[in-house]
Amino acid sequence: MVNNKFNYKWVLLAIALAVVLIRIPALNARTIHIDEGMGIRASEFVLSDSWQYSPHNGHGATLFYAGAVIRNFAGTNVAIFRMFTALCMLAVIFLLWVFYRKKLSLAGQIILLGGLGFSSGLLFFSAYFIHEAIFILFTAIAFLCFEKWIKFNKGVWLGFGIVFLALMYMTKETALLTYASWLFAGLIILIAQQKLKSIKEFITRENIIFWGSGIFISGILYVLFFGANLDLLKAPFYWISERGVSMHIRPFHYYLTLLFFHEFFILLPAGLFFVILFIKKLWNPRLIFFFLWFLFLLTAYSLIPYKTPWLIPNIILPLGLFLAFSIDKIWQACCSKLFKDIIIFLAIFLFAVSLWGLYTDNFTHPDRVQEYDYAYLQAGKGLKEFISTINGLAAVYPEKPLPVQIIGKGDELLYVLTEGYDRIYPPFKENMPVYINYLHSAEQTKSLLASTNKEYVFLKFTYINPLPEIDIFVQKDLFETYRQSPYFIAPQSVWPEGIIRYN
Repeated sequence: MVNNKFNYKWVLLAIALAVVLIRIPALNARTIHIDEGMGIRASEFVLSDSWQYSPHNGHGATLFYAGAVIRNFAGTNVAIFRMFTALCMLAVIFLLWVFYRKKLSLAGQIILLGGLGFSSGLLFFSAYFIHEAIFILFTAIAFLCFEKWIKFNKGVWLGFGIVFLALMYMTKETALLTYASWLFAGLIILIAQQKLKSIKEFITRENIIFWGSGIFISGILYVLFFGANLDLLKAPFYWISERGVSMHIRPFHYYLTLLFFHEFFILLPAGLFFVILFIKKLWNPRLIFFFLWFLFLLTAYSLIPYKTPWLIPNIILPLGLFLAFSIDKIWQACCSKLFKDIIIFLAIFLFAVSLWGLYTDNFTHPDRVQEYDYAYLQAGKGLKEFISTINGLAAVYPEKPLPVQIIGKGDELLYVLTEGYDRIYPPFKENMPVYINYLHSAEQTKSLLASTNKEYVFLKFTYINPLPEIDIFVQKDLFETYRQSPYFIAPQSVWPEGIIRYN
């Protein structure tokens, strides 16, 4: 028995190391997303004290303030920004394991670490500098604080819980749905167990003091992040009346389909164990809470027409917790060796298949955009080659930084990608070595260049379908120097009239 425990601990350690190590190559597996460009640019605005929250289209400031610290030390290195969000997600996984390891058997701990750590969605969206990872970190901390408070009735945990509840909302307005799911699940459990009267036990002087302290600290944080601006409180109403019913419209079953295609290692056994728990009457308050948390969020997100795949980690989190605790409960209650062998075989099979899914989602085609892929509004190979080309031209240009004129309306993404160059915006300036034609008519740019005394090579790149293409016009002699350099990327095809197209 001792040897078995020792061996399983080594399995647990191996899983923990693998969970950490697989996130390193994921940091550079795909090209920058437009939302990452917005986040990095917003971090610059924070540093210059010019960031302005928009309740029509924006989330809270916590990510941008963290990004400002990163930008101050690391510039616009996208991998460093993504490392922050990857560390946030790792902190969630290991914080939950540390908190629950004494409540779970080794089997439950392995499922908790493996289920969340090898979740394709949690890996995919933690390697993005977007709000989701830091939001889930605040969610996990707030939840654990309240669980500590309920267990020990110590006001300090209530105070911490209130602060992290506030940080959740200051990060994303969708915190309201998590609040509602927790309240809904808690009330259902209290009503079922006829313990509503026990709430009075928590109305103590200590709890009231820390409740007030938590609200006071939250107010200070709000003022630090948002000043006296109360627009964040208006944001949910704009989402209900504007974006939530008009943008990124997907069918009701969208999130359930994502779970089925990408997270079946968690979803399928969780469904099986739900049935077993029901038949064997093995439910307990914690299992009920995790299940209702998952069910409410899945239903709420599914009912809202606005759907983007990066919301899926919020649904995976309670589902993974439910799986870990349900297998732990069933493992201890069901003594049949055959039953345990079946569970082990099922776990190994689903785990092996899920690793293949994780690999393909995150490394084989992380930029592929299909209806039920995790990648969405994602630029692919074309933008990667654009970045490599412009960096290669800068490397061979004799002077530093490379002078570049932007033609067209440059957005946050282009701003981040060209930060290291000497950017010139309209009006048109003749005889520049490089022009970037950004979501702008190439024919109009050609007519402008026709008046110059230089020859230019025209390079076309696909940006995000179905948006217009992104072009580079480069002086012919500079392009020839670049083509003879080790930085050159061979074009996929050469079109007539000297157009070199990169798909």
